[in-house]
Amino acid sequence: IGRSSDSPIDFVVMDTIPGDKTGDSKVLQSTISRFACRIIAERNNPRVARIYAAGFDNACNIFLGEKATKWQELREIDGLTTNGVLIMHPSGSFVGGEPNIGRWREVSVGGGVFKLRESRSAQQKGSVVEDETNELQDGTLIDLCGATLLWRSAEGLAKSPLTNTLVVSSPTAEDGEVEV
Repeated sequence: IGRSSDSPIDFVVMDTIPGDKTGDSKVLQSTISRFACRIIAERNNPRVARIYAAGFDNACNIFLGEKATKWQELREIDGLTTNGVLIMHPSGSFVGGEPNIGRWREVSVGGGVFKLRESRSAQQKGSVVEDETNELQDGTLIDLCGATLLWRSAEGLAKSPLTNTLVVSSPTAEDGEVEV
């Protein structure tokens, strides 16, 4: 996932242009990384999906900008994208329950979970959060610093209300004249 339209990117996210939406305005600078993150489902259990910061470039190498935070521990290299890939898991069931707001965390290239940096682009990584994981769950928010995505599981979507149910129960529905 990223703002690059190169072939390694399966899902392109774009910045929105604030203010007047007319004309052929282009975003001159973006806070969304060209190769922002990867979501990988397990082969043996495709219901398990994990998120990792950074993506592969055209040469099939992990791409991190020159200002990105990088480190090495026990011969393993890890890092954070320049503006970060943040996740917030809901606390409790997202559909049919009463989820509580979780805490924003940052995910590394290797899938580590960290407390937030002092600022989005600070060079010092946050401390490791041992009891949280990069495994996506129904209702996880993914913040790419310019675009926020909502992760939905197949089970969660199956339990969600259908469009017809939402239209019928809408307080603005008058004689079925609601646009969806």
